[in-house]
Amino acid sequence: MLPLEVLDLIFCFLQHVALKLYSMAHPLFAQMARRHLYDHVTVYNLIADSEVLLFPTELSKLLSKNPHISNYIRSLNVGSIHTKYIFYEEQP
Repeated sequence: MLPLEVLDLIFCFLQHVALKLYSMAHPLFAQMARRHLYDHVTVYNLIADSEVLLFPTELSKLLSKNPHISNYIRSLNVGSIHTKYIFYEEQP
């Protein structure tokens, strides 16, 4: 197996769709993928440009069910209005 540092570096270059798939493949991959899946989060009322988009109530539910995810969020945008979007839902 590759060293964790190398795996983490590889995960830095993966798109969110691939990260979501890897997170379901193995518990170690799930932990590593979440760091990248939740590094930039946008809370919005309309459509926003970010890596992960959530309505305020969705973010609240997500963090209530999975409080560890708050450790992965490095930036949080509120109220941005743009056009690009990708949805991601954490699996229980």
